[in-house]
Amino acid sequence: MNDVGTHPESTCHLLEKQVFEFINSNNLWDFTFRIVVAVSGGCDSTALLHTLFRLARHPEKSLIVAHLDHAYREDSGEDARFVAQLAAFLGLAFRSERLHGSIPKGVSREFYWRESRYRFLEKIRREERAGAIATAHTADDQLETVLFRLIKGCGPRGLLGILPRTENRVIRPLLASSRSAVVNYLLGNGYAFRTDPTNLDCSIPRNHIRIRLIPLIEELNPRIRESVQSCIQLIGNEDEWMSSISARIFDSICGIEGSGIRLPFQTASQMPDPLLRRLVFHLLKMIGVPEYFRIDQSKVRSVLDLLTGKKKNMRLFPDIRGTVRGNWIFIYRKPAADYIFSHPVHLDGPGSIDFGSYRIRAQITGVPAGFPDPSKSLYLKTECMPFRVRTALPGDRFQHIGMHGSMNLKKFLSGRKLPADLHTTIPLIVDRRTNAIVGVVGHGVSVRGALDVQATDAVKLTWKQR
Repeated sequence: MNDVGTHPESTCHLLEKQVFEFINSNNLWDFTFRIVVAVSGGCDSTALLHTLFRLARHPEKSLIVAHLDHAYREDSGEDARFVAQLAAFLGLAFRSERLHGSIPKGVSREFYWRESRYRFLEKIRREERAGAIATAHTADDQLETVLFRLIKGCGPRGLLGILPRTENRVIRPLLASSRSAVVNYLLGNGYAFRTDPTNLDCSIPRNHIRIRLIPLIEELNPRIRESVQSCIQLIGNEDEWMSSISARIFDSICGIEGSGIRLPFQTASQMPDPLLRRLVFHLLKMIGVPEYFRIDQSKVRSVLDLLTGKKKNMRLFPDIRGTVRGNWIFIYRKPAADYIFSHPVHLDGPGSIDFGSYRIRAQITGVPAGFPDPSKSLYLKTECMPFRVRTALPGDRFQHIGMHGSMNLKKFLSGRKLPADLHTTIPLIVDRRTNAIVGVVGHGVSVRGALDVQATDAVKLTWKQR
């Protein structure tokens, strides 16, 4: 058992003290809950493991060592054996896998490895019920990342570099520590580590930046890491403010459409470009991009082309499309050919359910005044509850309020300018007793579900993207 926070300063190595303070100042870990530590066997991750082992109150209970063998070197198996032996020596749980399969066309080797690594780590985190994943990114990695993005070209968000914590529960305890401090820590304590010879290959852009470019920059500014970190903090404050604004605008003007989101053409086209770019970025993030790909400025510009009329349809990612329909721009994930929810969900009374990309909430409320916007909420007869929520089936028919007779549901949705790919992703509200469709989420209420003039209360349905 380690007694965190009471180490005499004379016995607490500088790196451990630095990491301890960084973890506390960024609220990364309480030194007790379980975390998965990503360990490749190199100097950074080996130092991370030793440091966290020293700082944890109960390391044998809170640390899980995880290693992914990328199988790109003949001796990569030696790295896995080294990490396994280190975990055993420290008395820690060890999980490992070997990467198989080919790299998808159009995806860089480094990007594929990184995404594969995070998928593996997230799987281990879930299986081990851990609260976070710790990776060994250092201040040098931060500098390399910012320089790499500047050279490639990026917007302000790209200059945020590597974050201490991500929405995916990844934490970076070494982010304020230099690689030289890491190496000194290992050598000073006699800790062994592995060396990857590919890190010396300057044909790899990041290696070129680290080996050749950064030393030249250090001649001009030996404290370049601290300077970059100060810039990141300033940009981060502005980014947080802009993100909150774009999120509020998204909630007020955008609507969910099955596996997609709609954006009002006219409103968006009148926005200032910086705000519009941020809104489009937020929209693409909400859709969820396929693995191996990232949202960069080229994807944002592609959506802007829809707004300017340069294009009417486009393929943003392998399964994400953009299209203009009437007064709306739709960005959506193209469902598989056989896409349909095989298991309808029951909504028996007031409360919430999850269905596809939706979280649907039902509550008993008074009769609304006027005509509520069906893109935001539906008001149904209380007698129609309990409901069944499902997606479209062949032969479904729907009689919208004001229609004379029913029509094919597909024809109704097409008339609403909804892309055909999204027809099978829209939740339908069905009266379980009569099996009649009483509401189409985001589009309207049927004659059977509509409120009578004598009604005193109603079922109000609202929804949001999960």
